Amino acid sequence: MGGKHWRNGTGAAGRWLDGDPCENRWYGVTCNANDSHVTELFPSQVGSGNSLSGTIPASIGNLSGLQHLVLSNAFTHEGALVGSIPASFARLQELRCVYFSHSRLSGSIPAGARQLTKMQGFFMRDNL
Repeated sequence: MGGKHWRNGTGAAGRWLDGDPCENRWYGVTCNANDSHVTELFPSQVGSGNSLSGTIPASIGNLSGLQHLVLSNAFTHEGALVGSIPASFARLQELRCVYFSHSRLSGSIPAGARQLTKMQGFFMRDNL
């Protein structure tokens, strides 16, 4: 989704794609208390300048402890995510809040997402 070009909030090269995201404290990634699970993923925080591009990888479903997922391009469609939400999204049983705003996602929300019983908010505002 463009991670090799992302920066941290100060504009310096971020710690993305370098080893373990919890141990290496990747910018925009929050882990549980014992660093065994990613619980929040906010790679494109306002002010970071990180735009998301490409597709949401099927491997997103491997983040079994994920509670908050923000894959929004902060009021711009520049370099937006494209394609569809992968079926593996339905495996995120701990998911509570999702933001897919300001993207170019298409297709249906995976049918298995109905089983995400902890979901409290799902936002796809301004999706082209």
